Amino acid sequence: MRIKGTALLARKAIIEEAFGKEAWSKLLADMRRTRPFFDEPVTASSLIPVPDFLGIHDEIITRFYRGDTNAYFRLGEQSAEWALTVGPYKSFMTRKDLASFVDSFPALWAAYFHETTSTCAATLNGDVITLDARDLPVWHPYFEFLVAGYMKKGLELLGARVAMQRVRGGPDGGKAFRYDFRLLP
Repeated sequence: MRIKGTALLARKAIIEEAFGKEAWSKLLADMRRTRPFFDEPVTASSLIPVPDFLGIHDEIITRFYRGDTNAYFRLGEQSAEWALTVGPYKSFMTRKDLASFVDSFPALWAAYFHETTSTCAATLNGDVITLDARDLPVWHPYFEFLVAGYMKKGLELLGARVAMQRVRGGPDGGKAFRYDFRLLP
């Protein structure tokens, strides 16, 4: 699996806004010392190998969020806000329809994750939206927590209020996770 550069550009926007441009520049300079991939500029079309992508995210969590892996949920929400409103995937929100967004979520997965056998399904059944990902290259909080936070924020951007519940996941869940998002009145 390789991850499209737009995912890292979202993180760049978030870190620069919260901690300043210097903080992002220092992070990249430090990453270049151990991960030669970052010697070249990351663009929206860059395809980042999983070890480099997860490595920079581990450093982001350590450096800016005191090692709190729950920050991945917040990063997911912030990433959705950026990508789906002003970023490259705002077209996924054009219909302003919850069912269409849920149906399009696997296409969002495919827009970010390339050269992968992993899959993501999203279904709407009554007042429950199920997000189910399988065959991840590894379990990592980025894949599970950030994606779940992204889905939650996308639903909220469409006006939904949701309660999120993990059904399966975590390091003991293998290379898969499932979340249910119950629509609240």
